[in-house]
Amino acid sequence: MQLFDSKYFSLSFFAFFSACYCYGQENVESTQQLAPIFVEAEAVKNAVPDHYLNTQYRINQAQLSNNHSTTLGAVVEKVSGVQSSAFGPNSSRPIIRGLSSQRVAVLANNMPINDLAVVSGNLATSINPLNATGIEISKGGAAVLYGGRSLGGAINILDDAIPKQISQNKISGEVSLNKGFNAPNQGAFKLNINNGEHWAFYLDGAMSKISSIKVPHFSKAGVCYDKAYLQSRTDLQRQCQVSIPVLSSLNPAYFKYISQYYLDNYQDKSLGLTEEDKYTNRRGFMGGNPENPLYVPNSPYYMEKFGDLKEYHSYPKGRIPNSHSATRTFTLGSSYIDHFGYTGVSWHYFDTDYGVPGFAYLASQANEGYAPVTVKNQTHRLNWDTHWVMPIKGIESVDFQVNYQHAKDQEFLGAVMSNGFLSDNYAYRLSAIHAPLFERLIGTVGTDFSYQKVSAKGQDSYLPDLKRKAYSIFAIETLDLAPFTLEVGHRIGKVRYQLGELHRERSQSVGAYYAKDRHFSLQNTHFAFQFNPSESSYIKLQRTFAERALEMNELYANNNHYALLIEENGDARLQKEKSHTWEISAGIEQNGFNGAVSWYRNHFDHFTYLGYTSLVRNGLMVKQWRQTPLILTGWEVDLSYQLETSHWGVWNWHLFYDHIKQKLPQRLTGLGNYLPNLPSSRFGGDVNIEYKNWRAFLAATHYKTQKYVSNEVDEKLVNPSFTLVDMGISYVYPWKQSEMEIYFHINNLTNREARSNTSPLKFLAPQAGRNAVFGIKVNF
Repeated sequence: MQLFDSKYFSLSFFAFFSACYCYGQENVESTQQLAPIFVEAEAVKNAVPDHYLNTQYRINQAQLSNNHSTTLGAVVEKVSGVQSSAFGPNSSRPIIRGLSSQRVAVLANNMPINDLAVVSGNLATSINPLNATGIEISKGGAAVLYGGRSLGGAINILDDAIPKQISQNKISGEVSLNKGFNAPNQGAFKLNINNGEHWAFYLDGAMSKISSIKVPHFSKAGVCYDKAYLQSRTDLQRQCQVSIPVLSSLNPAYFKYISQYYLDNYQDKSLGLTEEDKYTNRRGFMGGNPENPLYVPNSPYYMEKFGDLKEYHSYPKGRIPNSHSATRTFTLGSSYIDHFGYTGVSWHYFDTDYGVPGFAYLASQANEGYAPVTVKNQTHRLNWDTHWVMPIKGIESVDFQVNYQHAKDQEFLGAVMSNGFLSDNYAYRLSAIHAPLFERLIGTVGTDFSYQKVSAKGQDSYLPDLKRKAYSIFAIETLDLAPFTLEVGHRIGKVRYQLGELHRERSQSVGAYYAKDRHFSLQNTHFAFQFNPSESSYIKLQRTFAERALEMNELYANNNHYALLIEENGDARLQKEKSHTWEISAGIEQNGFNGAVSWYRNHFDHFTYLGYTSLVRNGLMVKQWRQTPLILTGWEVDLSYQLETSHWGVWNWHLFYDHIKQKLPQRLTGLGNYLPNLPSSRFGGDVNIEYKNWRAFLAATHYKTQKYVSNEVDEKLVNPSFTLVDMGISYVYPWKQSEMEIYFHINNLTNREARSNTSPLKFLAPQAGRNAVFGIKVNF
C-alpha cells in the first residue's frame, strides 16, 4: 500500500504543478493584469441544471452544522422521503422513496462514486460529510442526468475541493473539535488560500473515532431471547445470531400404558431406570399397567425437543458489541480562476476501519469460527474539473470533469481477510448549457463515460473478477411559456460487463452456472409540465421512464455472503429493470411561509430482489436474485415558516410527513405480500432560533409502526413505533477578525430504543442511545 500511496500522491502533485507552470507561462506573456475576481459564496452554481424540473431538496451548510453524523445516510435521513439503510451505526446509505443501494446514486461534485457499498451494505461509502458545503438530493427523475444507477434518485455531496471563486480574504478557514459522549470524538479543518487574482488553493482534513456505542437496553431485540417464539423460526435465529438445537426424544403420547414396575421402583437408583422404561404398549399381567393419560392415537414414536438457546457471541446489556469506528480523510485541491471560468485538480484520501455489530461467520473457508467482522476501506480519488463561461457564441457554459478512483475494500474475520475487493474507476462527464433560443428554450446536453475494474480477493469471495463499461449521451430542454413550463429530457446509454476469473470451483450455484458477459441498452426519458398560478406558487406534473442495468452481484454472485448471512446467487439471465413514474406536486412560498406536497406512483417491471429458494447450505439460507413487478406509491409534505421578531430573534419552523406503500401482484415465496425493509411512515418537525449571538434548535421525528411487513421472518412481527428528539444550543463569539462558536448538541434526548424497519440489522443493533457532542468551531 505504501507504493500505491506515494505513487498517486506524486501523481496529484505532478498534475497540480503542471497546471501551475502552464498558467504561469500565460501570465508571463501577458502585458495586462486582470482585476481580482470576487464572487459571493451564494453565486456558486448548483450541480443540477437550474432549469431542470425534477423534485429537488438542498441541505445547506447551516443545516449540516447541526448534524455531526459520520455516515451519509444519517446526515440526509431527516429530509421528507429520505431515510437510511443502517447496517449498524457505522455504515448507512440513503433510501429515497423506498429505493436504495444500486438504485440511488451517490455523487461528489456531480461525479459518481462507484464504490462497492451498492453490492454489500456493510461496506463503506467513501464520503465524509463533515467538510461538505451542501448536499443536493434529487428525488426520482435523476436517471436522465446520471443514468440507471440513479433510477430512484441521487445524493450529490458538494465541497470546495476545487475552488470556484476568489474570495476577498486571501486566507480563510475553519477548525472544529468535538468531544463525543456516546458519540465519536471528531476533529476537522478547512483552509482556503488565494493570491487575490487567479490562483486558489484548498486543504481539509478530518478524523473521527469511537470505541463502542451504548444503547438503552440490550443490543438485540427482545424477540431474540424468546425461545418459544424462536424455536420454530430458524431464519430468525440466524438473524438474531442464536441457535436452539433440536433434539429427538421418546414421545409419551405414543404409548398406551405406564409401567407399574417403573412406578414402584424408579426411586431405586441401582436399577438405572430411564424415561424409556416408564412407558409401554403392553397392558401387563392381569392389566397391571395403568393407562397413560398422555396417549394420543397415531402419535409418532419420537418427538422434537428443543435444547437451550445459545448466542454466537455474548451481548452485554447496554452496549452494541463490535461497534468501534475510526475514519480519516484528507483533501488537497487547487484551481485557476479567470473571466473564462475556472479549471482545477484535487486529490481526496479516505480511510476507515469499523466493526459490524454481532456478525459471526458460519462455515467460513477462513476457518475462524465466530470471530467478529471488521470492515476496512482505503480510497484515493483524483479529480479534474473545468468550467468555461460562454466559450463560443450560443453556449452559456461548458463543464468537463475527469475522475479516477482507486479503492480497497476488505472484510476481516478476526485477523483473516475473508473477503475483499480492489477496484479502479475512470470516468468523465462533459455537459454544455446553450443560450436561450427565441428567449424561451434553454437546455443542457452532455455525455459521460465510466470504466470500472473489480478484482475479488479473500478466502470467501462471492464475486468474480470483472470489468464494467458504461457510456451515454443525454439532453434536457426546457421551454418557458409563462405561466407554463414544458420540459423533455432523454438519455441513451449502454452498459457492458466482461467477466474475468469466475472462481467456479467455489460454487455450483446459479450465479456460476449461467455466468456470461452481458450487454444492456438503456433508454431514460423525463417529461415535466409546470403551471405557475402566481410568481410564488406552482403545480407540477412529471412522467419518467427509466431503465437500469443490473449490478454485478445481481448477475454474478456465487458464494456465501456472510455480511447478509446468506448464500447469495446471481443470475446472468435476468432482464434490465424498468420503471414508469407519475409524480404530482404543488408548492407555495409567500411572506415567510413555504409549503410543498408531492404524490408519486412508481411502477416497476422486472424489479430485482433477493428471493428464497427453500435451501440451506453450510448453515446459511440460500437466496437468489429474482424479478417481479412492483408498485410503490407515496406522499410527502413539507411546511416551513420564518418568523422575524423584534425582541426574540428569528424563528424558523419546519414540519414534514412522508408515507410509502408497496404492492406486489402476488405473494412471493418466503416473503409474502411485501418486500423486506420498507421505510415506515414518519412525521416530525423542528424549530431553529437565532437570537443575537445565540443559536438553538429542537427537533422531533416520530416513526410509525410499519404495517406492511414482509413474511421473511413473520408478517405479524413488527418493530414498535418510536420518537427521536434532538436539541442543541450554541453561542457565537466574535474574536478579532474571526468568530468562535461553542456548541452542545444532544441526540435521542429521551434515550429511546429505536429499531428502524429499513435496517437489515434491526434485530441485532438499534440506533445509538442518548448521545451528545460538545464542541468548539473557529472560523477565520
